[in-house]
Amino acid sequence: DLAALVRQGDVTIQWTGDRPLSEAASGSINDAALSGDAAMVPLDAITRYEFRYRYFGGMRYRVDADRIHVSVPGLRFRFGVAHRMTLRRIPRNEDLWSSDLVRHEFDHVRITSHPGFRGRFESEARQAARFTTRLSDLGLDSSSSNREIAAAALDELQQRLNAVLDRVKDLADVRYRELDRQTSHGRRPLSGDSPIRDYFAAPSSSAAATPTSDD
Repeated sequence: DLAALVRQGDVTIQWTGDRPLSEAASGSINDAALSGDAAMVPLDAITRYEFRYRYFGGMRYRVDADRIHVSVPGLRFRFGVAHRMTLRRIPRNEDLWSSDLVRHEFDHVRITSHPGFRGRFESEARQAARFTTRLSDLGLDSSSSNREIAAAALDELQQRLNAVLDRVKDLADVRYRELDRQTSHGRRPLSGDSPIRDYFAAPSSSAAATPTSDD
């Protein structure tokens, strides 16, 4: 099942040559996972993820006095995730894929590969892509040209979509920390009744809701 997860989660695995993970190449460490109690224990592996998206659809806007109304008819998204798993050393005396350490890191991958994150992003992003705001909030006024208005509206749209992605990342970071807390960073098994296990079950559809609250 890990081979399929490597493809689904776009997983890259690297080794530090037994150097501390803090000395790993730039971009290979998940800062969220190193915060709190994680920074107080010697870690032998860590997984970083990156959510990414592109949107498709032509933005439209309408100016009404001092307000601008923005929408994106036919809005579509392409949402994906990539992972980089960093190990201090290759597990000895056991197959890489059966290593408890590696399987724990793949539990992180299972979390952020769950399609509920995509569904949550797309749902909130569709709402965020339709908005009304004051021209002055975009640094515009009644003398602004159409080109200036369009550029400012497009920039505001992008910021709002990025803010949605940041909120989805925040939720994923919480789940990563919770997995590490419950398992002591893979040193003990995850309990059978842990809500984290909801991420490990095969979803009924690609639009499945994220199986958590924001708590």
